[in-house]
Amino acid sequence: MRFEKAYKGIKKMYAAEWMYLFASIFFGLLSLLVFEETRLVEITGDEDIVSVIALFLVVISLGTLTLGFLINMIGTVQAAQNDSQFRNAVLFEILHIGLMFSENLFSHSTLMTALIRELAGLCSTLVMLYVINGIANLAEKLGDAKMVDLGKKSFSIIMGTYVLSIVLSIVSQYVLTNANNIIVMIVQGSMVLLTIIQYIIYMRYLRKAKNMLKEH
Repeated sequence: MRFEKAYKGIKKMYAAEWMYLFASIFFGLLSLLVFEETRLVEITGDEDIVSVIALFLVVISLGTLTLGFLINMIGTVQAAQNDSQFRNAVLFEILHIGLMFSENLFSHSTLMTALIRELAGLCSTLVMLYVINGIANLAEKLGDAKMVDLGKKSFSIIMGTYVLSIVLSIVSQYVLTNANNIIVMIVQGSMVLLTIIQYIIYMRYLRKAKNMLKEH
């Protein structure tokens, strides 16, 4: 295996992305539980049961997210030993996490909160783009033209969806105060869809990279 460190690293990164997905599902269930808390208490007849379930979802969500982050960081650092693009991904991943935590410090300012969220989104996108570039560099060294080409396409799609999400984010600030609920749902739904597209493209390239490095 020519790039053993990169293979082991990308394998971890791929597993971490699945953990992020599971954490998102758990957070979604938690949000649903909070939204339907009153109805669930009426159905179960026991408020303590609902509280225990909520606590369980909080613990498992944060635990899965934290473990995924650690595995992803370890994997990216490993891959960086074979290509410097992964090193840039590590730096922006750390910055991304820092921004997410600092958001609570500026919760009193709507402007600062919005700015921090946009910067965090930018850092998250840059992480994906640097990882894709790193994989494409390895593919070029291995003479895998298909993976190089797929890397360029993946890079363009993720960059394009990010730009569109920025446009929709700006639009959403307007429609939240000037449009009806249907338009708001369409705009916010479109932003979620773009995030899903980014995730699918990124996951597919990670999976193919893992298989490519295993074969060489």
